[in-house]
Amino acid sequence: WDTGRKELISPMLKIGSAYKFIPGRFPVTFIPVVDADIRFENREYAAQHHIGSVSIDMHYGTELQYKELASIRVGYDDIRRLSFGFGAYVKRIHLDYAFTSFDDFNELGNSHRISLSFNLKTE
Repeated sequence: WDTGRKELISPMLKIGSAYKFIPGRFPVTFIPVVDADIRFENREYAAQHHIGSVSIDMHYGTELQYKELASIRVGYDDIRRLSFGFGAYVKRIHLDYAFTSFDDFNELGNSHRISLSFNLKTE
């Protein structure tokens, strides 16, 4: 398929950070995270922050892990949408679930994501 037309996709830079807090005598780990999508396509007021043609959209989240067996996650994205999820870990098998709602945008409904991962690395 060739119409002779070339379309360019503007680059995006994604940067983020996370820090793992392990309280002294409790079997939990607290992990706050933040990341930013930096775009160079002159989005101006369609973004959270902009300087000239550069725009920045922020995302925030946190995870609470219990003994590396289970976790609960909460996140907040650039369009003010809250999401949550959980994970369960049994030996080398990981089950994750995530939920977010798109009801505010054209009646798209809810999104449920389930993933099952296997760690093939032997310890």
